[in-house]
Amino acid sequence: MTHKVGLFRLTVGFYLLCGINKTQGVQVAFSPVKFLQDVRAEAKRVTWPGRRATLTTTGAVVGMAAFTSLFFFCVDQLIGFGVRTLFGLGG
Repeated sequence: MTHKVGLFRLTVGFYLLCGINKTQGVQVAFSPVKFLQDVRAEAKRVTWPGRRATLTTTGAVVGMAAFTSLFFFCVDQLIGFGVRTLFGLGG
């Protein structure tokens, strides 16, 4: 839950940096030093994943990417075969 709060604060900081957030028609003051201090404090509170969790999720992503690419390759070959058969193209 902490990362959501940190992301919210970073988003609010970004809006303040861009001058988007206005209160009652008056632009809110922005301090770059305070913003960077807040970013650093939030980064310290983030619960970073361990090595095992990182490797597990990386393996899952690579595996799913390989499966998806193989699936779409097969579908593409099947559709290509159907088009070639239907129109008599490609030999």
